[in-house]
Amino acid sequence: MHSATQKNVAHEQGQTTAVCLCVDDFGLHSGVNDAALRLAGMARVHAIGSLVGAPAWAGGVAGLRQLDGQGLDVGLHLDLTEYPLLPGSRQPLRSLIAASFTRQLDRRAVRAEIQAQLNTFEAAIGHGPAFVDGHQHVHQFPVVRTALLAELTHRYGQQAPWIRSTRRARQPRAQGVPRGSGFKAALIEWLGSQGLTALARPLGIQQNSRLLGVYDFQGGPARYQTLLRSWLGAAGDADLLMCHPGLGVQHSDGLDAAREAEYQVLSSPGFDDLLQANGITLWPMSRILARQALLV
Repeated sequence: MHSATQKNVAHEQGQTTAVCLCVDDFGLHSGVNDAALRLAGMARVHAIGSLVGAPAWAGGVAGLRQLDGQGLDVGLHLDLTEYPLLPGSRQPLRSLIAASFTRQLDRRAVRAEIQAQLNTFEAAIGHGPAFVDGHQHVHQFPVVRTALLAELTHRYGQQAPWIRSTRRARQPRAQGVPRGSGFKAALIEWLGSQGLTALARPLGIQQNSRLLGVYDFQGGPARYQTLLRSWLGAAGDADLLMCHPGLGVQHSDGLDAAREAEYQVLSSPGFDDLLQANGITLWPMSRILARQALLV
């Protein structure tokens, strides 16, 4: 049976697909923090990834602590390209990719940076992260993923956080979604999804099923609404939908307009209608994965 048909049958039978909506880049700017916390308060967002070295991280921690454990997975958005903590850790993305894939990246230095970011997270939140992913998906790169998994298992053992998989969804092309729009998702997956899963699975470290929400950050609210409809139509159980909303954002990454557009769509009443139409329930990924483990 086709996946879309399966979803329609399940929906008619009162079953829903459990998906987690995750905000990336918390700490980057107060506008990003505000958008994330507001959406979490509306029960639209159930995971937030934190840039612990970014300028607005310290100012947003109190809000995260208030929501922590109340239906929200608070995680570490591992950063090696913009605001890492240790001197010498920061590298441009292209340089980092080249060094990791040629195995010229210093694994001890990478692990020291991972340790520093986990230490900072734990000191602020009071415990380890519910999940770890990577700013610009660096967590899955060769060398980085080995150092990350070693540190997570050393610190947390059987209680290690879930880790983001970037395995893409093979979704049907929706009206208004240009041809070739899946190339970026395919590239991100190619950069390390399979390698990370091959290392994480024997360790018992859980992952989301697939990653939704990859696009070129163009087109404003109307296009984001179209993309969101396509992603939700293709979503399966334990999929992760990443987003990058913001309010009044003024930052040099060039995503200000896209962040505003995402917040506008995700905070609108129409978003609930999209969820209902596709038979989707939003949950924290930790809860979704725990439910799956019980069913095995």
